Amino acid sequence: AMAERARFQSFYGAVAAVSFVLVAPLIRLLDISGGMILGTGTQVLQNLMNAYSTRVWHLYASVLVNSPFRALPQVALRTPMMLAATEIGMAQGELQGAVSNLQAICRILAPLLWSNLYSWGSARGRHNLFYFGIAFLSLVQLLLSASTDLGVEAAARKASK
Repeated sequence: AMAERARFQSFYGAVAAVSFVLVAPLIRLLDISGGMILGTGTQVLQNLMNAYSTRVWHLYASVLVNSPFRALPQVALRTPMMLAATEIGMAQGELQGAVSNLQAICRILAPLLWSNLYSWGSARGRHNLFYFGIAFLSLVQLLLSASTDLGVEAAARKASK
């Protein structure tokens, strides 16, 4: 089991590294909003694939199909965040501090949420419920991304005039 886990982690790391190479060309091709939609859409797909996986090779296939796009939302969201912060007069250090605080809160709360969801599902014989929960929240993120004007395209057009 440990050897398989090590192989899977190595495979995942190699495939995930590709995603950072693809980010810039994909964002240029799809714009910020399209990148957010593609990236969060692949998060939904990957978690649904994981939920229905019954063999180890299913997990490898899920990683291979989805990981190249996983970095898109993280990178795509930074530009509108920076523009919004600049617009309200927030300094770079202040923004980084606020982001760091939010990340710290998420690192504390996420394991509590996900471990309880996994435990609750496991007690009912539904070990995959965890993945459905992640897929649902990713779907919410996808819907928010699709319905929100991130303002980047408008800001870019305004700056080019």
